[in-house]
Amino acid sequence: MADKLLCILTSVTQHPMQAMPGPLLGMSQSHAKKWILLLHTMLNQAFGQPELLPARTAAELATLLTSQQTTEGPTSPLFGMIGRRDRSTAPPAYDSGKKQCQTITNLRVLDEAGQIGFLSATYAGKANDTILAEWEGYRLPPGSDLSQEMGFQGCVLADVTIIQPQKKPRGGELTLPEKATKRRISSIRIRIEHAIGGVKRYRMVKDNIRLLQDGMRDTMMETCCGLHNDRLQYRPWHYAS
Repeated sequence: MADKLLCILTSVTQHPMQAMPGPLLGMSQSHAKKWILLLHTMLNQAFGQPELLPARTAAELATLLTSQQTTEGPTSPLFGMIGRRDRSTAPPAYDSGKKQCQTITNLRVLDEAGQIGFLSATYAGKANDTILAEWEGYRLPPGSDLSQEMGFQGCVLADVTIIQPQKKPRGGELTLPEKATKRRISSIRIRIEHAIGGVKRYRMVKDNIRLLQDGMRDTMMETCCGLHNDRLQYRPWHYAS
């Protein structure tokens, strides 16, 4: 069991070629691929026991946030994240138009502690964040505060306060109160950046993806979100409330 855990965590963290587990664990490349696919599913099932995996549907998210809601209401930063995909095997729809490579995209909802509570389906990198949010159809409890990046301009939810940076007007400048508000929002947004780094420390979702089975990219992202949530439990510092 320890060897199996070492095999899957090495694969997720370092994303080595499949020939590497041969000398390390004494298996052939074909056996390494089979075990990597199998152990991904088993790892997700293990994370599901302590509820470390994020919700995957709007209904699951609503249930999760309602159970966690306090009298102040939760603050849930919302953002899109890009995961790399191999250019040579990806169709043109996966060309993001920005990253000069083929990409995939997921949307995530975080709580104030930085834990990922919701992970959307995996989409082609060219998809627009606001449109993806509409497709997912998630809802937050009334009275919640939702912090969004500027890529979600126009995305609103009923009975939810939207906190979003304001763009500088063309040819103009923001006022002093607007700049102060933007700095305050930036202090929240840094938690989003920490979560992005927390997931992308696992090179399997950062590098070109070599496992091409249907649904495998979605499973890998779910696994890395579960690892991020698990690691937060042992982090020696916490965000100021």
